[in-house]
Amino acid sequence: MRSPSGPKRLWRSRLPRPLSLTLNLLPLTVVQLALVCFLLNISSATGETCPPRRDIRLPTTVNGEELLRAPLVEISPTDIRVDGLVVAGDADLADRLLVVKNNQHLLHPGEAFDGRVLVWADRETTWRRLREVLAAAEKHDYRSIDFVVVKDPPLPVGY
Repeated sequence: MRSPSGPKRLWRSRLPRPLSLTLNLLPLTVVQLALVCFLLNISSATGETCPPRRDIRLPTTVNGEELLRAPLVEISPTDIRVDGLVVAGDADLADRLLVVKNNQHLLHPGEAFDGRVLVWADRETTWRRLREVLAAAEKHDYRSIDFVVVKDPPLPVGY
C-alpha cells in the first residue's frame, strides 16, 4: 500500500543551501545597455530640436550656432503655429506666447525666464508677416529671437 503523502525522497544534495536568495543584476544591466545602444543606432537621431515640416523651406547659411531649447513659432505660407498648435491671429499668437511663458515657470521652477523664442519661417515669408510675429513676441518679453536655418558646409578655400 502506498502512503498518501507520496514517495519518500531517498537522497539529498550534499551542497549547502543558501541562506538568502540573491539576484545578479550585472547581466541585466549589460543587456539593457546593449539594447539602448542598438536602438539609438537604428533610430538615426539627428539631434534636431525642431520637427520636420514639408511646407516650410528653411533658408540656408554657412555660419550658424546650435539651437537652444525654447518655444517654437512656425511661420508657413498657410498658417502660424506655436509649439505645434495653430493660432488664428496676432492676438491669439500673443496669448499663446503668454501661456508658454507662464508654463515655463511651472515646468522649470528654479530657472529664470530667459526670453528666448525660435522662429522657424519659410524663406518666402514676407517682412510684414515676420514683423507681426516679432511684435507679438516682444509684447511678452521675448527679447532673444533665434531663427532656424539649414547650415551648409563652407566653400573650400580658393573656390
